[in-house]
Amino acid sequence: MLSWLLLINLALAYVSRPELDPPKLDIKTNTGKKEGFLFVGPYAGGLTQPGGYIYDYNGEIVWSGWGRVAGWAGNLQVTEYKGQTVLQSTDLRFNNGWGQGHVKILSEDYKTVAEVFPGNHRLIDIHEFRIVSDHSAVLTVYEPTNHDLSSVGGSTNGWLLESIFQEVDLNSGDVIFEWKASDHVKLSDSLVDRGSKGDTQFNGWDYFHINSVDKDGDDYVISSRHYSTIYKIDGKTGDIIWKLVGNQAKVKSDFNQDFNFDKQHDARIHGGQLSLFDNGVNTSDRSHGKIVDLDQDNKKATLKTDVTSPDKVTATSQGNLQVLDDGLLVNWGSAGAVTKFDSNNQVVFHATLPANAQSYRGFQFDWQGTSSEAVAVGVSSGKVYVSWNGDTKVREWAVLSGDSKVASAKRQGFETEIDYGTKGTYVVAGYDGQGNLLGKSSQFTI
Repeated sequence: MLSWLLLINLALAYVSRPELDPPKLDIKTNTGKKEGFLFVGPYAGGLTQPGGYIYDYNGEIVWSGWGRVAGWAGNLQVTEYKGQTVLQSTDLRFNNGWGQGHVKILSEDYKTVAEVFPGNHRLIDIHEFRIVSDHSAVLTVYEPTNHDLSSVGGSTNGWLLESIFQEVDLNSGDVIFEWKASDHVKLSDSLVDRGSKGDTQFNGWDYFHINSVDKDGDDYVISSRHYSTIYKIDGKTGDIIWKLVGNQAKVKSDFNQDFNFDKQHDARIHGGQLSLFDNGVNTSDRSHGKIVDLDQDNKKATLKTDVTSPDKVTATSQGNLQVLDDGLLVNWGSAGAVTKFDSNNQVVFHATLPANAQSYRGFQFDWQGTSSEAVAVGVSSGKVYVSWNGDTKVREWAVLSGDSKVASAKRQGFETEIDYGTKGTYVVAGYDGQGNLLGKSSQFTI
């Protein structure tokens, strides 16, 4: 295996990988279990290397996806694909609130094993991609669409930025189901004024803004930011089965509910419960992660859990809530922070991204990564530095002269420092917790 030898004496983030400049997590609270990894996609805020990243709970990067997945990695997470545990990430062009592209599926060694596109000649949007069965996934599409806008004071030959979702077959690429918002809702119910939008295909009116899709049996649950409404959609007819409505006077909720929400994201069904990220833009002085007891038969929705950031932030856009076995993980979207709560809703981890940086979603997962990259080595001031981007299994690094260990150190994070400066020719080897050899660098000289 090739290695990367760098003889430098500069103050760099990583001596072994001087070209990497990952966003730093500023950890404010860290009292919980340090199990699993954080998966986020930092961008904006002047970051030099936006993209998909895996961090451990000490704030160390495990994997830099810089150059491997798009700078806007909106849905970097672990999932199952054809019996394999894999990573998924969007790979697309970001366009001021939406995007167009496709999804990459990466194996445990971070190689691309599949690419997924919508059907019907469309391109996937940034907001949603979710594998929902062993053969299918749901995804969102934003598409400029010619439409009569006279009902909202526009042209009969106007343009929408149409909100579409599909369920697609992962084997054939065929569309199993497709739904367009304008076929089922009134344009005049949108909370976003058309203004000057809708004159051309390049200036379509984003009236609905779909931002999540989930399945509930054979049906679908979707979230619309610009209607402040969560809908259940019939999986056969496309008809709206029910509406759970937030801060929206134009649409009537089908539920008797004891809570409000505004500009929400990430609506998910969990049996008899619904989770959502409530941005709270116009209804609160901060954003909320909420879990609701949802009685669909009797149309009753009761707030069960309501958590907020220790910094009391408002995410004016983006954000998600992940239900964990031992609590919740909330990513605060445009506010650039992530918080883990235990089963008693107490904060056990809280970290912020660099100033003005954001992450559309954030997750915690277990992950076993085996790097397909070269073991990287750097030498500086009588020390050897080693890293292996994406690896989660190495527990010890050792400098070898021939077959003999001349120096070693326990893994210290992304990059490990080994105190050794004796002149000679060496390799560095990585071992797991049982002493099994996992990888070697090529030869380098001190």
